[in-house]
Amino acid sequence: MKRPSFSNGFATFTVIWSGQLASLLGTGLTRFALILWLYEQTGQATSIALLGFFRSGLRCSSAPLPGWWRTASTGVGS
Repeated sequence: MKRPSFSNGFATFTVIWSGQLASLLGTGLTRFALILWLYEQTGQATSIALLGFFRSGLRCSSAPLPGWWRTASTGVGS
């Protein structure tokens, strides 16, 4: 029985990892630019705090949805 090639699997991993790295870097830069732009437009720290609050609130409120979707679509865990 022939073993799979290590280099082929590693190349695939490297491509996927590089894509994730680029995505995270772009997301971080966009968030930073949005904070700078918002402060430049308003000149107030309150607007930046509200941006962070609502961004976190949206993330926390939508976090249970993937689990609910999996349970509803497969019937597992009900």
